[in-house]
Amino acid sequence: MSTNKSTYFSSDRPIDTIEQDLLGMSEFSTDLATAISHWREEHSLVVALHGDWGSGKSSIKNMAVSYLKKLDKSNKHNTYIIEFAPWEWGGPDKIQNLFIKEISRHIAKNKNGQELSILFKIYSEALNITSCFPQAACIWSALVRALSSLRRLACRLFCAQCPHPKKFGWDYLGKSLSDIKKDINDSLSKEDAPSIVLIIDDLDRLTSDEVRLVFQLVKANLEFPKIVFLLLFQRDLVEEKLTDGKQSGSNYLEKIIQVTFNIPKLNTERCHEVLAEKIYKITHSNNSAPKMFDKDRWLDILLHGIGAYFNNLRDVYRYTSTLSFHFNLFAKNQTFEVDPVDLIAIECLRLFEPEVYNKIADSKYILTRPVDYNAPKEKFADILKTVNADKKEQVDNILQRLFMKNGNRLMGINNHDNFDKYFHFRICETDISHAELEEMLSLTDDSTKFLEFSKSLKESNKLRSALDQFWLYTKKIPMKNDFTYIKSLLDIGDILDKGFDAHHLMIGCKDLTRRLITDFLLRKENSKERCQLLLKCLKDSQAILMIYLIIAHEKKENTIFKKPELDKITTAFVTKLESMANKTPEKLITKTNLQSSLHAWSRWGNKDTVTSWLKNYTNTAENCVKLLKVFVCTAKTNTGDERFMKLDDIKELLPVEPIKTIMENINKDNYDPKGQEAIELFNNACMGKYLYY
Repeated sequence: MSTNKSTYFSSDRPIDTIEQDLLGMSEFSTDLATAISHWREEHSLVVALHGDWGSGKSSIKNMAVSYLKKLDKSNKHNTYIIEFAPWEWGGPDKIQNLFIKEISRHIAKNKNGQELSILFKIYSEALNITSCFPQAACIWSALVRALSSLRRLACRLFCAQCPHPKKFGWDYLGKSLSDIKKDINDSLSKEDAPSIVLIIDDLDRLTSDEVRLVFQLVKANLEFPKIVFLLLFQRDLVEEKLTDGKQSGSNYLEKIIQVTFNIPKLNTERCHEVLAEKIYKITHSNNSAPKMFDKDRWLDILLHGIGAYFNNLRDVYRYTSTLSFHFNLFAKNQTFEVDPVDLIAIECLRLFEPEVYNKIADSKYILTRPVDYNAPKEKFADILKTVNADKKEQVDNILQRLFMKNGNRLMGINNHDNFDKYFHFRICETDISHAELEEMLSLTDDSTKFLEFSKSLKESNKLRSALDQFWLYTKKIPMKNDFTYIKSLLDIGDILDKGFDAHHLMIGCKDLTRRLITDFLLRKENSKERCQLLLKCLKDSQAILMIYLIIAHEKKENTIFKKPELDKITTAFVTKLESMANKTPEKLITKTNLQSSLHAWSRWGNKDTVTSWLKNYTNTAENCVKLLKVFVCTAKTNTGDERFMKLDDIKELLPVEPIKTIMENINKDNYDPKGQEAIELFNNACMGKYLYY
């Protein structure tokens, strides 16, 4: 597999040779070239090649030119192929001035074309004089009638009106435009004289005045022999620009154009094959993307959705260029940060249906966390209002396959936490990357490393995002890692901040961690196996919060354990607390969310045992402050975190009077800020003040 980081950018420039043909247009182009090469008549031929934007006009022209050169070489013909691009010059004046000059300049490149080049140059200068200096036409006529004895005087008069008189040569001072054109005609009529193919592409890009001028220039030079004018344009656009009050553009073209060719209808299937080939190269520029690539989904979206947007190679090249650029933004080392098929689909909408793309970007919650089942469907209907009738079905199919089908994909756009990546083309600082999730997966066989990595994510504010998305990896975790993985998750509970760790409308880290434990335990076949695994992890871990949350949740939901197994786990939890209280009380008192565990110990175990231990523990001022810290609560409000303490929470476990007595004589300055806060909140609670700290 290739790991080349090249972007595979594709230009939408036309191809140059028959060998580059991907759509079977070469036969048509060679037929066109052959027909042109046979023209050696006594007057000019005007050939028009019609086709819509992106249909391949320029590519066919380039292949025809390439083949013309081969024919010219094999038949020993002498053909001058001249490409004139009037839209590059701009402005009617420049187009008229340069039209014949370009012919002269190109012919001059051939060593045998010097004489003919000079004739065209003289013709060009004569045209410029009569067009740029109206009075020069009268002077020219006077010079024609002048006597040879007055030649020097005539030259002086001519020089005053023409900036480059020497280019004309003395012999042409007495000739009219008709005479000059006759000399060109005679030169081209010679048996060994060359043929000229004058190609004018992209006529539809010109203004109405410029289009009309080009056709006037072509019409004015039709009497020259052995010249073929090959004109390429989109017919309806040019006809519209030529239509005026006097005649239609269609009639105007019929008077000038003698032979018309229409671009053959492109093979859409072949376009799709080229698209697939390009996408294959792009996706295989990263090691991870091909593994994530769902071929069946890709074919489904191609056939029922995005395929309708690729009817010519120009669209294919435009699309794959931007896709390649955005693809490389998500290629991180050996991972890929989004679902490649989803990126392919959403990039198609971004390029061809920008209004749809923008509406999707503004509908994150409706599409990824809908309040009800019908909400996405209603949003789809709203989005489809911006789509042309001929594409509504395809866009609807794309939306259905991105957001309604195939479930919650690992890195899919329908995953709430991944959604923004598809529109920001970057990963938010607090979002977990696919690379980091893959690293988490690789560490599930080592509980110590997994916990350390989780701590680093917590420091960078990414832990919640990681816990929220890692459930999609549950089935990827090898069953042999069951003990190390579950133990790691139990230990994570000890590094979580106390209190509410998320917005009140969002699931917090504690519940996300519990969900990960539950999801993995459900991979075990029965309640007994799950119980054995959890008891083994509890025995080897000093964590208590996650066990408490699992038991509390199971007592309500009863989803993973039967009652006998749940009773065993509850007993083990109570025993664990009693053991820690007696052997390592200082470790126990610092546990995250200990208040909940103490109340659970009291409910599920012996309340008198809990009360007795707390009374003994709080026999010093220092230990009283440590316990009070346990009962400090946090609430999320619109103004931020608010701190408070409820006296009843303490009273449920032990009498508060002894603690009050100690607090009355305590010096707050001897304690750290958190200790001072706990003392202040306790005193407020004793006075009935439940105000936030």
